[in-house]
Amino acid sequence: MALNDHRPSDALADRRVVALVLRIVLDRRGAVLQGEVLDATTHDGQRFAGWDELVATIRRCLGQDAGR
Repeated sequence: MALNDHRPSDALADRRVVALVLRIVLDRRGAVLQGEVLDATTHDGQRFAGWDELVATIRRCLGQDAGR
């Protein structure tokens, strides 16, 4: 699904659009057992286990320091 941004192009000059695919396995209570985050552009994937690792994995995929 494509999203159209109707803001002026100069407002987006310092931003980037990233598409990530999230695959997760949940238990019956909704706890994250394991999963994978895929960059939709490069198809590079990183696996994780648990909610905390999910956040750290997304930050790594976006090129951010997970310690922030």
